[in-house]
Amino acid sequence: MARKLGGSKMMLACVCLLLLLLLLHQMYPRSAPAVRVAQDGVEAPGMIEDLLCILEETCKSKGYNYRVASGDGMDIFPVICFDKKLVMSEEKQNIGRGLNIAFIDNKSKTVSKARSFDTFQDDAELIEALQNTPDHWLIIVACYDECAQRLGIEARTLLQKFGSGLVKELGFRDSYIMIGQKGLKLGLAIEKLEHKGSQEFASRVELSGCLTIPVGAMGPKGSLDAKVVSEKKDIQIASRLDNCGLADPCPAGEISMHIYSGVDHNDHPQICIDGAYYIAKGIKNSGRGLNIVTLNGTSRQVLKVATFDTYAKDSTTLEIFLVNIMNEEIVVIVSFDDSSKKLSDFAKSLLNDLGSSQIQNMQFRSQWYMVGMKGIQGFTKYEQLEYSKDGNWAPLIDRKFCIPTKIKGQTVKPDPLIIKNKSKKDFCDRHVEYTDFCDESHLDDGIFPAPQTNPAWENHAIFSIPIVVVAGLSHTGLQMTLETLMMQPGINPKMVVVMFDENFADAVDLVALFGFHVIRLLSSNRYSDQFAKSIDAVWDLSFFAKETKKPDKVIVLEEDLILAVDFLSYMGQLLSTLEADDTVAAVSAWNVNGYTGLSSDPTLVIRTDGFPGLGFMLKRSFYEKHLRGHMETCCINRSWLGWTLPTANSTDILVPDVSRVFRLPPDGSGGNDALLEELFRRERVTNSEPSPVLGSVHLLVNKKYDALIEKLVQSARVITSSQLDGCSRETGSQLVGLFPPASRSAFLVYYGSETELRRLCRCFGLFSAPDQPPKGLYKEVLRFSFNNNQVLLVSSQSVFAQARSDPSVQVN
Repeated sequence: MARKLGGSKMMLACVCLLLLLLLLHQMYPRSAPAVRVAQDGVEAPGMIEDLLCILEETCKSKGYNYRVASGDGMDIFPVICFDKKLVMSEEKQNIGRGLNIAFIDNKSKTVSKARSFDTFQDDAELIEALQNTPDHWLIIVACYDECAQRLGIEARTLLQKFGSGLVKELGFRDSYIMIGQKGLKLGLAIEKLEHKGSQEFASRVELSGCLTIPVGAMGPKGSLDAKVVSEKKDIQIASRLDNCGLADPCPAGEISMHIYSGVDHNDHPQICIDGAYYIAKGIKNSGRGLNIVTLNGTSRQVLKVATFDTYAKDSTTLEIFLVNIMNEEIVVIVSFDDSSKKLSDFAKSLLNDLGSSQIQNMQFRSQWYMVGMKGIQGFTKYEQLEYSKDGNWAPLIDRKFCIPTKIKGQTVKPDPLIIKNKSKKDFCDRHVEYTDFCDESHLDDGIFPAPQTNPAWENHAIFSIPIVVVAGLSHTGLQMTLETLMMQPGINPKMVVVMFDENFADAVDLVALFGFHVIRLLSSNRYSDQFAKSIDAVWDLSFFAKETKKPDKVIVLEEDLILAVDFLSYMGQLLSTLEADDTVAAVSAWNVNGYTGLSSDPTLVIRTDGFPGLGFMLKRSFYEKHLRGHMETCCINRSWLGWTLPTANSTDILVPDVSRVFRLPPDGSGGNDALLEELFRRERVTNSEPSPVLGSVHLLVNKKYDALIEKLVQSARVITSSQLDGCSRETGSQLVGLFPPASRSAFLVYYGSETELRRLCRCFGLFSAPDQPPKGLYKEVLRFSFNNNQVLLVSSQSVFAQARSDPSVQVN
């Protein structure tokens, strides 16, 4: 009986193990066999050390089991297994956004280190790690979430040194995995790439099998295609000429050379070194683009001959070639036909490292030669650049000279860059949708914060207040907001954060040009949802804590705004009032009634009890009391439609007579085109004066402002409603006689109902839209400018109506 029971337990255990294996197989399905998998036989199963690394086959003693899987969106994490051991996974808590990489010592066959590199934000750490990886070490790479956004040319070129042929195609939210080895020939890495297409994320990719080391054919530091590069015994010599045509032999310790660029595309380039022509007509490795010969200066031996057609093809193979040049190798280069069209900035920087001081100035059909050296200190004197004129061929370069076996650099400053703003040029090369921003006439425009020229404003508190830009989906709108924000004198880029929908990914590149912080928000169906997320998040961001104490105010910029040049100055002048008055919730930069003819005094600020939105400075105390946790109920509408905010002396807003922001007109797809027409397509006034001083700011505080309005009501000239009968926006010119511009006076008009107020708004040309109440009131008083006069529309029920003893007085 006991033996039967023991057998039953064993059978139950076997069933449980099989169920566990089946569950794991379903949780971690394997894809089709690797695109290119090292071949090996199969041996009997051994002890499995990590469940996530269970494979259908095991390897012979010379092979190593591996499994690598990318992430799947943001919910499923990547997995890296090597030699039956789990190296990187969610369980090991060593996975992060970007490229997750295990580094394997090729001699000990053990994992030396494993870490993640957030290439969504930056690739500097990845570049350093790849550069410092010893020759012939292996890397196993798995992408998670987003890997390509800031994975630049240099990082991709370094991954190509590990044999990758696909990494240059890696795009936003693609899935990517790779097993490579430093020195592996280009294209021989084991890798798989899946593009996201129209999906939110690409599908998961996975490879598994048996890995042999080396992974594939190794070249010296990564050999290139023989059609591009000839090495040693494959190098051809077209002809020989004593001293390369020089009349006299070169001095001892020097090498003769002849460099010839060709007259035009029907000619042919030539490079002669020590009496032999290695670049000439009939040589396979010569032609359009950059023609290069490398040699050992000490032995005078030519090592490689290559040509790179940088007119028709990108610079990838050229970059790899240049990266792999050994220290103290001499490099001889001559251009032919056009070599500038697809010559990358990274390739130019590598050529600069070899001693060029002029390559950055290369233009269409330029003629250029250089003799440089890897490891040169300074710049070579053996260089010449000729420019094309009117699209014709540049002047011929035809030089014969002697060079030393070790080139000594000159400590000279390179010629000025033709493209001074390299980062902007790189951005514009990738983003064709920014047409005006990337127009050729603007490529050199610097992007830097405007300096503060007024000593009185140095260290002003306004520059320590966080600014959050809640971006929409308009490329031009965001660009113009950032540009005009950067133009604010004294702006501190470290205090600016741009928050954007995760689907608007190229915003990251644009914001990086300005040096602002960037935060990606989970996608929302409505801008108002994204706006609410941004307001909730901005108060407690860690990078602001490094610059200032916990913020008690924040400046908010909605989408598609152009800022007046004194936007921050305006906010700064009202900062003390905002702090001193508990009844003021925010300072707005936009006047909903700021139309042409109704907005004229840039020094005037008024109080309103409605929230105009767009650009404003908000108190944290007001946010905590009325908005935190309620954004979806109080503020679900766009701010210009009105928010459901508490009243009773708690939501007064300071508003300029002349707006400090201009909102680019929307496309009209919001469902209420009449309202958008009234708000954003009528002609408005935005301040253009550089630094107007606001008047009587001390009178904006609660009781003082009430006293000011009362005084204005008492002293104003009264216009009766009947005098305005028949007035409309179209016939408003009749008002000029009643409100002469030369008088610069205060005028008062009483109204008895909202219907009458609406009629008056239409008469003066104030905001008036169907199904929308009049805007910009303060305690039932609507104050605005008209013909350089102050006009007050006052409700007969307002607390200020009693300021006059006889409201019926008329003007003759």
